Amino acid sequence: MTQDGEDSVETGIREWRKTKADAEAAIERARVAEGDATFVRGQLEVLAQQKAGDDNKIRALQAHVAEMELLVDTLGSAVLSILEKRKAGTFRRAGSVQNGNDRIAAVRGGAGDENGSDQAPGEPARSLDLGKLERDIAEIPKINLRGPKA
Repeated sequence: MTQDGEDSVETGIREWRKTKADAEAAIERARVAEGDATFVRGQLEVLAQQKAGDDNKIRALQAHVAEMELLVDTLGSAVLSILEKRKAGTFRRAGSVQNGNDRIAAVRGGAGDENGSDQAPGEPARSLDLGKLERDIAEIPKINLRGPKA
């Protein structure tokens, strides 16, 4: 027996019970932590999938923006070209364009004159296909309604 009336066996049993209770509490905390870790892992997987989907959407939108920039650049170049030709038209010498209606029809139809050219004598070579420009402008509402390709 010890000084306070307990023997070493009772002290050992009490300490063993305390250690056992501490171990059971630690096991329960570990189970809770495992459940939390499983939940967090699941959330991480969901977020990774959402991020991948968002990355794909961003790439599709960037491609759409690039297409729109190209369209705007093309339209701007075409408009500037038309404006330059109209300005230059006021300085053409008299009689340099013999039949304007035939020329317009030839340009829109893509046909040329007997030499294979659809430009007036002395006029610089034209790189703008007005028929294609009209078709491209007509396609603008369809392009905008379609939106980005996903």
